[in-house]
Amino acid sequence: MLEALQTAIVTRFGQNATLAATSGLFYSEAPKGTTYPYVTFELDVSNEHNAGAELRNTGLDFIVFSDSAATLEVNSILDALRTAFVGTEGSPADPLTVTGRVNCIRPQEQGRTLVKNEAGKFRGVMNFNLILE
Repeated sequence: MLEALQTAIVTRFGQNATLAATSGLFYSEAPKGTTYPYVTFELDVSNEHNAGAELRNTGLDFIVFSDSAATLEVNSILDALRTAFVGTEGSPADPLTVTGRVNCIRPQEQGRTLVKNEAGKFRGVMNFNLILE
């Protein structure tokens, strides 16, 4: 079930023009030498409700990596993540459809953070909670 969820996330990412224009979406970490900007994601399935194939209360974290010294690039990618996975006011995104699952999964935004590294470059983090419907 976890692999099907990862596939649904990658598919949704690729359907958004802003996100598709990045160097890609990678699980956990990007290959060395990946061109900026790029995005990684991780799933937190450590909750006790995630025994077996349930996948309830799963956390989804995206990390945007940029070599820009300004926040515009990171913020536009974070905005695109929100639009792709949550939607906009009055126009919610469709739930993630996961192969092999009767119910759908709807991401719910939990937080957004911008971090400036030692080299003055920005990184953005967006956290979602995946709600089983």
